[in-house]
Amino acid sequence: MKVLLILSGIFYSILCVFSIVTGIIYMSGKRKLNPLELSDNFVKKLDTEEKLNNFTRKMGLVTFIVGIVQGITAYSIFVGNNIFFYCISIGFTIFSICSVLFKLKGKINAFPIIKLVFYILILVVLILSLNKRNEIPQDYLFVFNGGSGEVTYSTYIYKIDNGHSNYGFKYINTTNTTKSYGSSKIVQKITKTGTLMWTEEVFTVAKKNNAYSYVLVRGEKYTPEEFAPMFLMD
Repeated sequence: MKVLLILSGIFYSILCVFSIVTGIIYMSGKRKLNPLELSDNFVKKLDTEEKLNNFTRKMGLVTFIVGIVQGITAYSIFVGNNIFFYCISIGFTIFSICSVLFKLKGKINAFPIIKLVFYILILVVLILSLNKRNEIPQDYLFVFNGGSGEVTYSTYIYKIDNGHSNYGFKYINTTNTTKSYGSSKIVQKITKTGTLMWTEEVFTVAKKNNAYSYVLVRGEKYTPEEFAPMFLMD
């Protein structure tokens, strides 16, 4: 899935460059708008050279702005983990699909159809990855837990193996809510992820997440105070 997301980001990056360059060319008047991208009825309205040139410049500005948004979308896909960026990626992809479908009401050519296929594939990848974003990798070192009743909190800690002795840590904060009152089914939602440089920061992050009641280490349960000297001396 990660490879598909990277490819989707690359696709939007290419479109970004293409749209910005095309927009500049249209705005400068160096090229006229391609009639294949317009319906026959609309082409008839541009019955003079002046109307066609004015419309081409306007479309050049629109294309330039679309290129910038495509760049933002590519960045959002590469950043990933944040739900806000996922919404930007999915929202613009849906807009792009609708835009291409509207253009296909006119003259059909290969380029819009190819773009439509890629947009649909990217939308599927984004939706699937959004569904998987709350899956917790099981290779964590230990997990802090806190809270009570219907809402609890967890902070998962992972080792970042960079080949050096001064390795860092990755953390995933979650909020865990029962599906309904009294239910044993838990809905786990990732609220924040990040990296840490120092061992002391692990405890700070867990405390800020209200996940500071106990620590689970390979099935063994400790209070944070009991676990601290074990971890800091390791």
